[in-house]
Amino acid sequence: MIEPRSFWPPCLLPKPAQARDVDQIAALQQSARPDCLPMEREEIRRHLDEFEVIHDSESRVIATAALRPIGARRGELRSLVVSAEWRGQGLGLGLVERIVGRSRAAQLELVCVTRQRDFFRRLGFHDIDLAQVSPKPRHPGPPDPRRVGMALAAPQLLAAPQLLVAGRPRAPRPSQARA
Repeated sequence: MIEPRSFWPPCLLPKPAQARDVDQIAALQQSARPDCLPMEREEIRRHLDEFEVIHDSESRVIATAALRPIGARRGELRSLVVSAEWRGQGLGLGLVERIVGRSRAAQLELVCVTRQRDFFRRLGFHDIDLAQVSPKPRHPGPPDPRRVGMALAAPQLLAAPQLLVAGRPRAPRPSQARA
């Protein structure tokens, strides 16, 4: 089960993206190539309401993700990127939690295309055919065999998420660890 991240420092809570974040979102996506298919700044601006961001204490975008509607009943989690120096601290999980919440509120089935199969499997996603996410290829060239389509299988995700203290990982206390 996904648990709220109310214990995160306020600057590390996901928030809706704003116009001032566009350039930083684009730069973060570029830094994550080839795992993330970067969007042009104008496309980010057009779809800004789909994005969530996490800022560091200096208001720099250090993580981002988006929920893109695909038809009336499906949404795609896309553009999930965490800055290299902030990886492994639960920010990606926090963004996925936010996107899952938004997709549920909109009653959308959540799907994604990723190279990070193990990460998404731990969160309750399962493999699906890529064509179920996007019927047409999004990038030129031959298909990337490392990209897989995934869908959220169940309403519950991680039961014992890693805890954060002041932006640094901390192991769960024994009472919080699962047997």
